[in-house]
This record gives sequence, structure tokens and C-alpha cells, in this order.
Amino acid sequence: MIRGRVELSVMSMARHIVVADDIYEHLKHLKKPGESFSNVIRRILDCVDNSGLLERSSSAVR
Repeated sequence: MIRGRVELSVMSMARHIVVADDIYEHLKHLKKPGESFSNVIRRILDCVDNSGLLERSSSAVR
């Protein structure tokens, strides 16, 4: 019998984006306690993606 321990470390690289002050304020109001801004944006994009809007807008760009 082999006994061992495996450790996995995952490092995520942060990206910095610039948003207008009014967009920042809007995101701040949407942010739930303990939630990151990344999670707020992810929630919004999930809603947009589930509605099919991303597919329609990306096909319009082509």
C-alpha cells in the first residue's frame, strides 16, 4: 500500500481593468457582502450568457 500526500498550489494572475467612475459605483452597489468585483462581473456575464445575448452580439461582429 502506498501512502502519500499530494499538494497542489494554483496561483491566479490578477488583471487590472479601468472602468469609468459611474460604472464602478454601479458595480459597487451590485456587490454583495464578501463578494469580489470579479464575482460581480461573473454574475452579470453569466446572466447575459444565459440569455443568449453574447452569442447574438458576437455573431453581429463577424
